[in-house]
Amino acid sequence: MPVLDRGGITTAIAAITESLAQNPDYEIEILTNTRTLPEWAGFSDSVRLVPLSKRIRIPSLPGLRVEKTRQAIQISSGLVGYLRRKKPDVVVSFQAGSVLVIAAKIARYSGKIIIRESSTPSLASRFPRPILSGVKLLLKGWANRRADTVITLTPGSAVEVIERLRVSPGNVISIPNPINADRIGKRAAQTPEIPIPDMEEIPIIVWVGRFSPEKDATSAIRAFSMVLEQRQARLLLIGDGNQRQELVSLVNVLGISKHVTFINWTDNAHAYMAISTVFVNTSRFEGLGNALIEAQACGIPVVSTDAPYGPRMIL
Repeated sequence: MPVLDRGGITTAIAAITESLAQNPDYEIEILTNTRTLPEWAGFSDSVRLVPLSKRIRIPSLPGLRVEKTRQAIQISSGLVGYLRRKKPDVVVSFQAGSVLVIAAKIARYSGKIIIRESSTPSLASRFPRPILSGVKLLLKGWANRRADTVITLTPGSAVEVIERLRVSPGNVISIPNPINADRIGKRAAQTPEIPIPDMEEIPIIVWVGRFSPEKDATSAIRAFSMVLEQRQARLLLIGDGNQRQELVSLVNVLGISKHVTFINWTDNAHAYMAISTVFVNTSRFEGLGNALIEAQACGIPVVSTDAPYGPRMIL
C-alpha cells in the first residue's frame, strides 16, 4: 500500500499480519513508501518492511496532481522490481489494487493476486474528485477481474463488487476486519491524555475519524448544536484531516465552541471512548467502520448513520 497512515487499513494490516506471522512457514513482507512501521499499530517483530520508494522527478503540468502521480509511479516501479526479484507466492493489495495488477502484468508475475476492497467502490470513487469517478470505477473493475480473489469487508460490498465491477461471484469473499478486543480493553483502561471538562456532570459525545467529506463530521456538529438546545453536553471530535479548519469555523459560527473539544489524532482514542456517554458515526459510507466496533468493545452505546455497508451490517 502507498502509505501506512493513521487509518483503519493500517490497523487491519497489523492485526492480519500479526496472526499470519504465528505460522513459521510464512514469510511476510509489507511493501510501502513508508520507511518505518508505526509503533502504535502493534506490528509483529517478524514482519519485514520493504520500502518501494524511488526518487522520481515529474514535471508540473496543469491539472496534474504531481504528488499522487509520483506516488503511483514509485509504487509501480518498485513493485515490478520486487515481483521479478522475489517472486512471492501471494501478493495482497490493501490499497492501489490497479497499480498492483499493472505491475504484475509488466513483471509477468505468475503468483496469486488478492485485492482487498476496504470501502464501498462506487461511493469511494467519488471522493475527493467526483469527475473522475467513472474512470476510477472502470480501472478498479479491470483490476478486480484480473485478481485471483477479491476480499470485501461486508456482504453488501461483495454484491457491489460482483454487480458494479462485474467480478465473478466465485472470486469474491467477504471477511470483516479483525478486532483485538484485549488490546482495546487495555487501552480503554488508561487515563486520557487531555482532561475533559465536566465529564462527571454532563453527557460526553465522542466522534472519531478523519476530517474529510466522506466522514461528514459536519453533520455531527450540526446535530450536536440541536442537542444543546435541549440540554448541556460536550462533543469530542478526535482526528485530523484537511477539513479541520472548516469544522472549527462551523463550531464558531454556531456559537458552540465552549461545548466542543477538538483532539488531535491519538493512538489511544479508546481512553476517550471509555469515558464517553455515547459514540456517534456520521459517515456517508464505510467499508466496515472499525471505530464503531471499537466503541462497542469499550462498552458504550453507538448512534450511526445508515451508511453502506459496515454500520448497516453491524447495527
